[in-house]
Amino acid sequence: LLGEIHTSAADHAWQLATLEAVRQLRTRLILGLEMVPAPRQAVLDRYSAGRLDEADMLRQVDWPSVWGHDPELYLPLLRWARQWGIPLLALNAEPALVRRLRQEGWQAIPQSQRQGIGQPAAASSSYRQRLEVSWLGHRAMAVADVASPAGREPQADTSALERFIASQLLRDRAM
Repeated sequence: LLGEIHTSAADHAWQLATLEAVRQLRTRLILGLEMVPAPRQAVLDRYSAGRLDEADMLRQVDWPSVWGHDPELYLPLLRWARQWGIPLLALNAEPALVRRLRQEGWQAIPQSQRQGIGQPAAASSSYRQRLEVSWLGHRAMAVADVASPAGREPQADTSALERFIASQLLRDRAM
């Protein structure tokens, strides 16, 4: 797993250098992409096969709504994979499913509408602590979909925190 700060060009450059080093040691690689929901795999397949250019691929995966971060940070990785014939694998859950989970809870979503994703495991106490720090960071950046109602302290809005944790556990399970 090669993590990143999503907006860090240096992190993405490091990822590319690391992937190239690994490619030289291993003949079989797959590049899994957190930023693309699994149901959009066919778009990545067409891009990898050269049947879509970058602009069409970004449009067809609906990059602004599924990820939102500057695609220029990610395109070097995608170009590299295409150049070397390394398959791209869409890993994430659809944003609509994540939103629905936040609004209704997992149990309210019928099995047939869960996109093949099983029940997420509960977060360990240490993971919950890390997710709470992340949630507070998102709130500090004024990310609207995880912010609590105006005027309430972040620690006081436990339901928003629980919904954030549930949505991350869903993404974890999907990936």
